[in-house]
Amino acid sequence: METIKKYWLVPIVILVGLGLYVGFKDGLTNFFSSLLGSNTTAKSAAELENMTYDAKKITLSQNDAVLISQQLVNAMDQWGTDEATILRLLSGKNRDDLLLIIKTFGLKPYNGLGLSEKLDIIVGNSTDLNLQAWLSRELSGSSLAQVSDIFKQNNIAF
Repeated sequence: METIKKYWLVPIVILVGLGLYVGFKDGLTNFFSSLLGSNTTAKSAAELENMTYDAKKITLSQNDAVLISQQLVNAMDQWGTDEATILRLLSGKNRDDLLLIIKTFGLKPYNGLGLSEKLDIIVGNSTDLNLQAWLSRELSGSSLAQVSDIFKQNNIAF
């Protein structure tokens, strides 16, 4: 009981400090974003809107594209990345299939650990990113090179 009376202020100081850190971090991020005039989410949304593919060359159904997009999110979400699944899902697709998958994936909130909104309290705010941005943040080494090659072979920016 003496210990509780003696150190009751420590958890409060830690919580206040954490709250100040998160608020200060968000404030700086918002300040510099507005200062630099960057609106990457709007730009990315516009790019997705303008993305076109030839419906005659698509070998996937819309349902297949939704399923692949969800499987890609699952492979990258939270701790760890299932690189083999990502490569399996993207390999062998033609340009129009990949564009359909990218457009179906859309913009998803990314916080460094995937979609996990519960972790945003600890990690910070998420940023809406497209598939290529998610892949470039989640992959490294030979897996990143392989995925980059898949996109480059199909004349899709990565």
